[in-house]
Amino acid sequence: MGEKHDDLSNEMGTLSVMENICLENHGFDAELRTKLYKMKNEYETVFSWDIEILTEKSKNKNLISNFIVRIRERCESTIDNDDGVFNLNRFFYHLVITYELYMSDNYEESLLEIQSVIKSLETCTFDQPEKPYIYACHHISRATCAYIALTLDRDYEQMTMDIKSVNSLNQVEKAAIYAIKARIFMMYAPKGNNIALKFADQSRHHQSTETEWIIVWLKAKGRLRRCYNKTQMPGEDEIEAAGMLSLAQSKPWVLVQASKVYMEIAFIHSTNNNQEEYKIYNTISSNLIVKAIEVAKDDIRQLCLCLKTYIDYPKQFQSKIVVDTLIEKLTGKEYNQVYPILGKYYLKYKKDYEKAKIYFSRGMASGHFSSALQLVRVECLLEPVNKYPLIGILIMIYKVFQHPLRRLLILSQILIYCYYYEKNPKVMMRYLNLYMDQDIDDAFKKHCLTFAIPLFKLNGLFIKNQFLYYLSIKVKNITMLYEWSLEEKEIVYGVYYRFNKMSKQKIKMENEQYSQSPYE
Repeated sequence: MGEKHDDLSNEMGTLSVMENICLENHGFDAELRTKLYKMKNEYETVFSWDIEILTEKSKNKNLISNFIVRIRERCESTIDNDDGVFNLNRFFYHLVITYELYMSDNYEESLLEIQSVIKSLETCTFDQPEKPYIYACHHISRATCAYIALTLDRDYEQMTMDIKSVNSLNQVEKAAIYAIKARIFMMYAPKGNNIALKFADQSRHHQSTETEWIIVWLKAKGRLRRCYNKTQMPGEDEIEAAGMLSLAQSKPWVLVQASKVYMEIAFIHSTNNNQEEYKIYNTISSNLIVKAIEVAKDDIRQLCLCLKTYIDYPKQFQSKIVVDTLIEKLTGKEYNQVYPILGKYYLKYKKDYEKAKIYFSRGMASGHFSSALQLVRVECLLEPVNKYPLIGILIMIYKVFQHPLRRLLILSQILIYCYYYEKNPKVMMRYLNLYMDQDIDDAFKKHCLTFAIPLFKLNGLFIKNQFLYYLSIKVKNITMLYEWSLEEKEIVYGVYYRFNKMSKQKIKMENEQYSQSPYE
């Protein structure tokens, strides 16, 4: 780990000239640049890490805007912890949004974003998994807020009164900050993956026994490995790290992370038809989950995590007694994270669609978008799609969930339904018009229709990744062959022109290789 530590120090040491150029590009005068440069070096702000330079990220405003949209959607998709418990993943997303807004010269928005983070930190409680991060989160958010306030010529000194300078940080605090850096750089794949691993190395270098930093290191190592080969076997160092996590007998969430390494090894062995190794590693993995369940006792958050992982094992490695015990402990608990997991359990494993419907309905009511989509899937299993008021239900969901990416997903389902079932061309064009009216870049619109998968059974053949192609043919035929009135023709041709332009453009999205593996 020491060699990588030195490599990163050398890499960071060559950036000072480029940093100054970057500040000049914002149009700041020399005095402000000097103050900002001093703050970047005195405190750990999100701007101290030179994300733009190190990841060589695009400066195209459209791509940056698209990236912010996607990160916001991921942030909204993160289920809130109940009882005001701090959500670490949301913290990472908000930090990236703060950075990107600032780098896009949206300083006021950036300030509001980080201020909301600080307010959350001041009012929430921290569960055991997040406790090692407490000071680092406070330091980074306050230092970042001060940096933006300085940019806007606002009072900033108050924000730095309660945090240490970089030179005064102890080893534990440094380790936590490096771990946060690693998590942030993982969102800037593929270049960011390698940098994230170097920061994760440094985190372990400063505090080698802390399980949270081992977990971050495994995430970074796995991201880098899978980025170029999804079926590459975890290395000996990853297996050794998983073994260290397996010793954390009092921390169920740590045991779950260890189990995922062995689960991935088992999966890769299955793709190579190594049945003996497949059984060995699945058994090791499932045994760790059973241990985690024992340790979790009645901790609902940890039991949810255990069930979410355990039900993904092949049935031969599951214990019915263990599953039934988990379900019994979670049933009746009013906890946001319970609903989608129990809904999935009853849908996928029990085929009890009525119970699945109950839990997905509760999940939707608590603001979980995925539960809303799964609710539609269940409803269409309970009765034929042509007898179920699908469009009406999807429009109701459309009105509840207003993020443009989510609305595209909802409208894409309506368009699939119209393609296969709707006889009236006016209905198809009405919803295509609504789809094209969404205030989001055409790259998202094309991507969503290209990779759309129906939530319901169809009365015809559906070819994966080809829906946009077939929809284009149908829309062209409807536009050209149907007898529209003069007023309708003007609207329809306008919709067709926009749709055709969207479907022909090349899709390019910033950091499109960012993805989270089920083994993280």
